[in-house]
Amino acid sequence: MSPAAQDVALRTFRFVLLALVLLAAGFAKKAALAGDLADPSALPEPVRRYLAFAIRDGARPLKEMRMKLEGKVILPGQTEALEVAGEQRVSADRPAFDWVVKAKVNALITAHIRDQYEHGTGSILSKANGLVTLINDRDIAELNRTQQARWSGLAIMAPSAFLLKDHVTWRQSGPDSAEALVRDGKTESRHVFTFDGAGRLVRSESSDRWERYDGVYKQTGSIMERDGWQDVGGYMVPTRFRITRIEPDGSRTVFWQGRFFELAPGYVDDEATSGVQPKRE
Repeated sequence: MSPAAQDVALRTFRFVLLALVLLAAGFAKKAALAGDLADPSALPEPVRRYLAFAIRDGARPLKEMRMKLEGKVILPGQTEALEVAGEQRVSADRPAFDWVVKAKVNALITAHIRDQYEHGTGSILSKANGLVTLINDRDIAELNRTQQARWSGLAIMAPSAFLLKDHVTWRQSGPDSAEALVRDGKTESRHVFTFDGAGRLVRSESSDRWERYDGVYKQTGSIMERDGWQDVGGYMVPTRFRITRIEPDGSRTVFWQGRFFELAPGYVDDEATSGVQPKRE
């Protein structure tokens, strides 16, 4: 290569390097708005494998993922599955979610249910036909941990949430698995995630769940399986789910299965990210 060609090549290399540095700085600045993110290289290998699969090159910093959902759910202590449809918002910048559904109980009654978690506090509000209150629980220790554990299970829908270093601490628990300890104020919970060779999250388990049985919260557990992966705005997320409840007596019930659709990412640099904000009942 001639000296002139070498000079051109060197200038080109320096330009590309500078562009990459500036791009990284810009991403980091935006990402900081979405929460203080951990260095992926410091995380357990299975988690790095997942993040390399789930967050595509050039993906814009994520604030939240919004989606519609439908499926069948078996409530605690029941045997019959109810048809459920609604909307969900999962935050990537902090531990938070908003789950709003309608469940058809019978020909005359439809339960309007809203589950939420934010700032260490969980809540459940359920009304018959949107009028008569059935459940209105908020800021109960068992419920707070349950709803926080739900967020960490749902964080797969907003993959960069797993990098929130102020809230999520990782520990490798096996060659293809890692345990996440989530802390948010006084509330904390644990989740074990298992990944396949390609980095897809195939299973997650948590014993930090409590369910209401005849008005009394009893400790249960959950095993979540996901598939139907799709690229949504630069993030690989599953669109089908199957969740098994470990009952207080140790038996298991496949209690919640269905699909997500009409997924819509909300980015940090959007002028307005409205999220799923249905009218409060």
